[in-house]
Amino acid sequence: MTERIIPRDEYTGLVITSASGMLNLTGWNRDEFRIKDLFGSEVQESGIKTKDKKGQLEISSSEDLIIHLPHDLPVTIQSVSGDAKIRGILGEIEINSISGDLNLRDVGSLTIKNVSGDLIASRIQGFLRADTVAGDCLADNIQGQVELKGVGGDVQLEKIDGGFDINTAGDGM
Repeated sequence: MTERIIPRDEYTGLVITSASGMLNLTGWNRDEFRIKDLFGSEVQESGIKTKDKKGQLEISSSEDLIIHLPHDLPVTIQSVSGDAKIRGILGEIEINSISGDLNLRDVGSLTIKNVSGDLIASRIQGFLRADTVAGDCLADNIQGQVELKGVGGDVQLEKIDGGFDINTAGDGM
């Protein structure tokens, strides 16, 4: 496994345009991004591409992607072809499409358009909004409103501080 360190400098957010494999995002207290691949190749020669776009760090990858980033930055994820695990990010998170399961822990407010697998969310410090979850949804310890517009599987909610609005096609709630 190799890694690349990018200083935070003037970056105001992170945009993942595409990840063709698994995505693992972890917030930390450093003013830098650490990007890793799982195949041992040099990041500059691998399928991971980075660029500065309007003050945001934009990353695309044709393989699995592991990123540590400053925990207070907002994150936008356009497309992940596999599972995604996100933890420790307090900036607002916007997700367009996850083709696998989505696991969230210790994050700020988030808006999700589509998850093709299960959604597991724990210790969310804000609202949780999801348009479509094809699988089950398990949410625990949410400090804001929960809005699930379309869940194909079962829904299990525990310790929700805000209200909730749920539409489900599964067996129960």
